[in-house]
Amino acid sequence: MFWVGALVALVAFTILLLVTQIGNSIDRQEGVLLRWIASWRTGWMNRIALVVNGLGSTAVTRSLRIGTLLALIAVRRWRHLVVLLISILFVAWLTRKMGLYSTRPRPFSVRIIGDWEGSSFPSRPVPDPSVAVVAVV
Repeated sequence: MFWVGALVALVAFTILLLVTQIGNSIDRQEGVLLRWIASWRTGWMNRIALVVNGLGSTAVTRSLRIGTLLALIAVRRWRHLVVLLISILFVAWLTRKMGLYSTRPRPFSVRIIGDWEGSSFPSRPVPDPSVAVVAVV
């Protein structure tokens, strides 16, 4: 029941940001917060962040997905295989649809040290590895 309430609150907050001008104020406050966080950057933290960023790459995600699919085929878990395939397709579809209807710009006034594609929300590099890791577990 908690998760249903959290999902309703997230949808309501997203709709609020889409239909009101409160988003501009939030962008300014977010910029202040991100500049404060960026002021704490150090060389070793940047290297760790770049390694973690690499874990979300397409190659790692595909390897996890294919490995999981092959393992499910090897142990003949057909129902799990179908659910995994449907989950992968659904998350990809949902991320693309959300990207069409609601996009947030990249953070302003903070230097981006890694590769960046697309908008900051929905973040396409996040859901794909998440589904792969959940599938492995």
